Amino acid sequence: GDWGAASELWTHRLGEQLGRTQRDDGEFWMSWHDFLCRFNVVDVCKVHAGWQALSLDVTFEANSRCAFELEVESTGPAYLMALQRRKRGDTSSGGYWYLDFNVLLCEWREDDG
Repeated sequence: GDWGAASELWTHRLGEQLGRTQRDDGEFWMSWHDFLCRFNVVDVCKVHAGWQALSLDVTFEANSRCAFELEVESTGPAYLMALQRRKRGDTSSGGYWYLDFNVLLCEWREDDG
């Protein structure tokens, strides 16, 4: 199809400008129009050398409250994410809605009691 590996839409110059490779590494290209039609959310992950990650798979009951305690051993950037599962493209029974989600991030000090 359009912008596939064998597409005639690719010119040598355009391929060079975009850094296109012919490796079988999962890279794919599509038109801007097709991209807008097929994706409604795009996430960009930032990963740097030396980073560590921890994922927790938890389920909350309706109207529940939960707390996590994080112990930070040194200063530096930190990213916290809350992701909710949903069935992509499933429109049966009215589809799926994200739940309201609130986060309160506090600093705990021993001398605060």
